[in-house]
Amino acid sequence: MQPFIQIFGLAISAAPAAVWLGFIVAIWLAGRTASWRGLDGRALGDALTVAGFAALLGARLGYVGLHTSAYVRDPLAALALSTSALDGAIGALAGLGGLAWRLRRAGMLHAAAADALAPPGLVLAMGLALASYFDGAVFGAPSGLPWAVEVWGAARHPVQFYEIAGLLVILATAVALRKRTLPDGALALGIVLAYGLLRLVVDGLRADEATLLAGLRVTQLGWTSVAAGAAWALGERTNAAQTSAIKALRGSGTGQGLNDALLVARKGERAWENEPERHDTGEQADDRADTKRINAD
Repeated sequence: MQPFIQIFGLAISAAPAAVWLGFIVAIWLAGRTASWRGLDGRALGDALTVAGFAALLGARLGYVGLHTSAYVRDPLAALALSTSALDGAIGALAGLGGLAWRLRRAGMLHAAAADALAPPGLVLAMGLALASYFDGAVFGAPSGLPWAVEVWGAARHPVQFYEIAGLLVILATAVALRKRTLPDGALALGIVLAYGLLRLVVDGLRADEATLLAGLRVTQLGWTSVAAGAAWALGERTNAAQTSAIKALRGSGTGQGLNDALLVARKGERAWENEPERHDTGEQADDRADTKRINAD
């Protein structure tokens, strides 16, 4: 746990620095991933910027709203920007709302935009995971593995680095699939599915206080539900795309060509049955001629 890092002699709070670094890289990446789906990279980056500021404002106002009694004597303290006085859940909802609003204004609120935004979302998740490591609020179970990290006086699983490693694998897979012809939204749903499964595993190695249900953390159950929903939606979207492709093929010239080929094949089968002599091999023809002579005699 490192609450501060030194940059050019300046002590900077490590957790917010990690979030902002992830956010900046995510905006940069969005300009590249937009081209995967033929979208405007600048508009996508603007949408992410709006989402970032909306998340920050929502997290701060959400915290103040949940702790109003702390600001009764000093209302101006609510305007102070403190990284420890932010509500992550409300901030995430506000960020998603700001993102949807900006995308809608840009005419990009559709599945293709989700495909382009999913990889930058993985980068932002890396920044958040690194921030949680610096913050120390989330920590792994005690471990004797060689790569265990010292947190709160004990060697523990580096759960945040497990998550970052998994995110890198998912991101590399998404980059490898960028040239594949996939239905709009399939890439985003696949990423959500993979991330949900990753969190199911990683959260099981955590040791910070949490609500358990049936031996699982609530976060594990939540991410399992998210993964299951993504898997169902991915299957539905894939089936719909295949059905549309088959209908389009049948209605196109290629589809007509396939139908014509099937008709010719069927006619050929009937001709074979009605005129077997025309299709005999040499030996079959000789045998058939001998049979005719014998019958004639």
